[in-house]
Parts: sequence; C-alpha cells; structure tokens
Amino acid sequence: MKASKITAAFLAAILAVCTTSCGKSDDSKDEKSSASKPAADTSSEETTEASSEENTEAGTEAETEAETEEASEEVSVNFETVDGSEYFTDAAPTPPVWKVTDPESGNYLYLMGTIHVLPDGAFDKMPSYVMDIYENCDGIAVEYNTEELQSDMAQMQEFVQALMYQDGSVITDHISEESYEAAKNLLSSQGAYMQQYDMFQAGYWMSLLTNFVVNYTDGVSFDGVDANFIKLAQKDGKEVINIEELSAQTDALTGYTDELADALLMMNVEQMDDMPSYVETLGKMYNSWAIGDEEGLTEEQEEELEEIPEDLVDDYEQYNDTLLTKRNKQMAERASEFIKEGKNYFFMVGTLHYSGEEGVEDLLRSMGYEVERVEAATA
Repeated sequence: MKASKITAAFLAAILAVCTTSCGKSDDSKDEKSSASKPAADTSSEETTEASSEENTEAGTEAETEAETEEASEEVSVNFETVDGSEYFTDAAPTPPVWKVTDPESGNYLYLMGTIHVLPDGAFDKMPSYVMDIYENCDGIAVEYNTEELQSDMAQMQEFVQALMYQDGSVITDHISEESYEAAKNLLSSQGAYMQQYDMFQAGYWMSLLTNFVVNYTDGVSFDGVDANFIKLAQKDGKEVINIEELSAQTDALTGYTDELADALLMMNVEQMDDMPSYVETLGKMYNSWAIGDEEGLTEEQEEELEEIPEDLVDDYEQYNDTLLTKRNKQMAERASEFIKEGKNYFFMVGTLHYSGEEGVEDLLRSMGYEVERVEAATA
C-alpha cells in the first residue's frame, strides 16, 4: 500500500518548516532502546512540563505512566527499520541556486533552495559552486536559527507555547475521538506519549508521528542543509541571520483547520503500517532537490487536490496559503532589504519556497531585480 497523496503533502509541509528539526536529529537515533523505540525530545518535554503547570492540572507522574502502559496494551506496533539508501540517491547534490542583482546599485545576493532532511554524508558532497558562495559571504540568512532556538530556553518556551491551544482547550476538543485514540495509542505503544501532549495542537502530534519515519530510517536525519550551514557558520565565525520571526514557523505548524488536521492525523496513523512508503516519498523529495529540480517537489502537490475530499479542498488551500504563499512574500521582501543594504548574506530557505508562479525568485524578478539561475556545470 502506498502512502496517500495527502500524507505525502503533509511530509512536504514538514520539509517546509525548519523548526521541525528541533524534534529529532542524528543524535536521537542513538537514544533508541533495544526495542528501537524513539525517545521524545528532551528540551520539548522540559518546556512542556513547565507550561503544563501554568495551564492545567496535569496528572501525577505515576498516573501518566499508568495511562501509557494501559494504552500500550491496546496497540502494539513493531516498526521495521528501513534502509534509506534504497530511496535516497548517494550522488553529489547540485541544489538550486540563483543570483539576484539590483540593476541600479549592482548589489547582489545569492539564493539557495534547501531541504530539511538529508542522507548521511550528503552535506560533505556539497558542490564547489555552493561552497564558494558560502566562503565569500559575510553570513548566512536562514528561515530560523534552530541551533540558537535549542540552546535558548526562553525561545524554546515561546516555541512550545505557540504549539499549544491558547484558549485552555485540549486536542480532543478539536479532533474526533477516533483520531485522537488512534494517534495516542500509536505513540503510547512506542513509549512516546505524554499526558501533557493533549494540550498541543494536531500539527505537533503529526510532527511526533513523522519523527518515527526518520528514527526508523537508517542513514537519514532532519539535520538538513540549513542546520549544517548554521553549524559551519558558527564554527567559522560568520553571522547567522533569521529571515523569519519564530511566529512564522509556528503558524506553519498550526495553520490547519480542525477538520483538515483531523483527516491528516488519521491518515498518518493509518499509513504507519507502511513505513517504506513514507521513506520513498521523502526520498523522491530529496532526489528532486539533489538534482536542482525545485518544481519536482511540487508535482505531487498539484495532483493531490484531486484526491482531497471536496469538503477539505478550501481548508487545504487556506493552509497552503499560510505555509507558502504568505511566507514567500515576506521572504522576498527580506531578501530585497538585504540587497538594498548591500548585505552579503547567503540566503537559504526551503526549496518549496522557490516553486510555482509565486516563488521567492519570481517575486524578486517582479520587483525589478535581475534573477539568474546558477548552473552547476558553468559555476
């Protein structure tokens, strides 16, 4: 059974939000128990516990453990580890890059499309035309500095709080009991459910489920292109600039209507019995990025509308507007600011932001800038 196109769409959405990588990285794979159960993200757990004390009377630790054990008895899922090398190309990547020039001042900026999931060793194969641009830049501009986020408790508190329901409601007030129980039982069976998670929006729950895909895929992690460049820039003493506010990231993770979130959550749970199909979808997305085909990342998104239930089409288009369209405009405006100020930053955002008629590079072109694709063969 293949993952539905709607499930594939959610995976594409995950790859368009950099802070998703806060949940898991390569290190998390070392935390697997002998039963290969993923551990929950510690920083998020600590912040969640602090938040729960302020927002609700959570059950005692013993009660939480008892509930987890009870739910675990209801569902038993044994995920098999997938070999990522079967789906991810090991060829050296040639990611999409553009040079944007102001014809009046001559100031320019390089844009690069990134992807937030990488097979092991891929970053070390980054081509010279990309690394030369990096070496000659004063700093890098990324969607959001995830390294800083993970090390700053105040920012992490803000991030986690934004993923929670702000009106005192819990997830069962927003999705069906059927979807909730299915997701809860699946998480519990893997030792990854906490009672405090009930205060979190459905987008966070879907992120938890998506973590299983990476945790059970050998040789793949959410330590993506931007995360690797952030670490490199910090090591080299280069400036790291946030293109977006943290709220833009959290809005992208919580922008679902309750109806769309309910449908997506259940679909994700149902597809968990076919882990290879998830990995295959991620592999196709990475492979498109690796050959510089930013449009290839959106092909399934264009087709998937035919499979989305008619009563959810408007909800999906509304979410897509939050996830990409609005953010693309803000990103283009930010890039324009850098160019006008003569800032030599290497501007990198998820490749999905460069696809379609309202991609960042097309928006900059419409603003009067000269936009030229940097070809790997001639760079």
